[in-house]
Parts: sequence; C-alpha cells; structure tokens
Amino acid sequence: MIDLHYDFRNDKGTLRRIATLQRRLPGAVRWAVKRQAHRLVAVTKTGIRKGAPGGVPLIPNRPSTIRLKKSSKPLINHGDLLRSINVTELLSMSGDAQFFVGVNRSARTPDGKTSQATIAEWMEYGTRPHLIPITLRMRGFFRHLTGAELPQGQQYLLHPGTPPRPFLVPSIEQWSRDVNRLLQEDLVRRLGREELVPL
Repeated sequence: MIDLHYDFRNDKGTLRRIATLQRRLPGAVRWAVKRQAHRLVAVTKTGIRKGAPGGVPLIPNRPSTIRLKKSSKPLINHGDLLRSINVTELLSMSGDAQFFVGVNRSARTPDGKTSQATIAEWMEYGTRPHLIPITLRMRGFFRHLTGAELPQGQQYLLHPGTPPRPFLVPSIEQWSRDVNRLLQEDLVRRLGREELVPL
C-alpha cells in the first residue's frame, strides 16, 4: 500500500488559487443560478408561445373563447400573463443564491382588479363550474355574440369552468433535465477551468 500525501500549506501558488476561488465562488454561484432562473423563464414563455409547454400540447380553446379573443392560442390574449412570468431575487439570511421564478402576486391585470398569479393558478390547475354575475356590458356582449338577449330577471350566468392548461410544471420538468450540467458549465465559464481544478 502506498500512502500518498501532499502538504500544500507551503505551496503559495496553490494557496493563492484556493483563496481566489473562495472569494469568487459565491458571486459565480449567484450568477450561474440567476442565469438558469432566466433560462426557466425563457423555456416557459417559449412553450406557451408554441402552445406546448414542456412539449405537452395545451388543450385548445373553446370556439366561444376563440370568437371572444379573436385568437385560437391558449393562454395568450394580450400577452399580460406571458409578460408577468419573471425572475425575482429573494433575500436570504444564509447568503445563498435564491430566485423565485413564476408569476408575482403584485402583477395585476390591466384593469388592476385581479392578480396575474390568480389567473396563472386558474390556468395551471383549471377551475370548477361557477356562477358569475351578469353585468350590463356582458348583456351587450352576449347580444353582439349570439343575437339573443339574456333574460332580464337573470342575475347570474353559469360558467362551465376552465380545463387545466399546465404551463409551469411541464416547463420545470423540461428545464430540470439539463439544469445541473448547465450550472456546472456556467461555473466553469465564470471561474475558469484552471480555478476549479487547481491541482
């Protein structure tokens, strides 16, 4: 048996490289993690635009929805939900690099009434049938769409519910297949291979 032992405490070059690596590593890790968080956003948005997040085709819109939106693309109306998918850096007491990827609760619909996070949840998991109050605008739109009138005494309309159109979970699954390899490549790019393999 051969006992290989190397005491690098007197090797000033190696000590210098270790000290440099210790100094640069936290920033490099933060940069690499943030880069992969932005990659997840890109993967998610691309999947929505293609109508197949994570390669899983979305359930098509109903004909009535297509008439209303004047578009057959699921999850895309004016692009508000798409724009609200972002990266937010989280404060960490431990100093770890932590990022939130998704729809922030502070993002609102253009009228300011609904959180985009609520809409994202409805799209991801679907909704059950529910009653919605009939407004004057809705009566006019119904007349325009169908040529018929809603009964005057009717105050609510039964919404059939929305089928789930998952866009976050399939995107995360697709993104996670390569994330470890890409993180390592990013660290090498940031630190340089000679810093990561000092001996």
